[in-house]
Amino acid sequence: MLKQNTSAPPPPVFVPPVFLSTCTAAKAPNGAAARPKKFPEPSHALKNQSSFSDILYGDTRKRAVAFIRSIRKARNGDRSAPILFRDARRAFRDLVTAKKQLRSKEKELPQNRQLDYPTVRLSPGAETSFPSEIVRFYDRLIKDARDRGWTDILYLKERKIQQLKSLKELTEALIEDQRHSGLYDLRIEVEARRWALDKLMFEACCTVRLDSRRDCNEAASFILFMARIDQASKLACACAINPYQLAAISRRLARRLASSRS
Repeated sequence: MLKQNTSAPPPPVFVPPVFLSTCTAAKAPNGAAARPKKFPEPSHALKNQSSFSDILYGDTRKRAVAFIRSIRKARNGDRSAPILFRDARRAFRDLVTAKKQLRSKEKELPQNRQLDYPTVRLSPGAETSFPSEIVRFYDRLIKDARDRGWTDILYLKERKIQQLKSLKELTEALIEDQRHSGLYDLRIEVEARRWALDKLMFEACCTVRLDSRRDCNEAASFILFMARIDQASKLACACAINPYQLAAISRRLARRLASSRS
């Protein structure tokens, strides 16, 4: 006959629930923690914002095109030498007038309201007004930091975003202030008049036809006019004469005079 074991069974081992949860978490690593940390990046609109020079260039181009179209419309299809030379002379006078108005406006404003463009400081001795240069500067710093094993990547990323935001705010503030004072419109006027003068000077020097003796006299007078402009540009910075255009009109005149004598 079998004897039954009357001894009591061993007590169960009690494991606290806190210990169980800790062990489970240690054995099953968190997937989010295993992934590499993502750092903030500037938005597409912030990284590709228009610089001050881009905005000024766009507004200047629109006004210059309007000037040239109005001048050509007033010709009524007449592209004779006297008309081309006349339009070039008028364009120069308009440029001189616009520059005088700009200088007068600048004298009325304090120095801190006459900035040519906004700038942000990247490092001691390095400034820029272009968002692409900010991105390039900090991307190079971030690459160097990763190569050296530095841990301040987050600071550089945040600094890049802050510099882009600062440039955007400075650009908007400068344009708004100069529009309010009238300086921005005068700057556009001067640059647009300069564009129109360059275009009309090219037409007068490189596309003009000298069909008569009167045209030759007009060309000789225009060459003298260009010499005076060059002297004025040295004294008052009115404009700069393109030497190739001066050579082009001189060759045209010389060929026309040579052909008339033969």
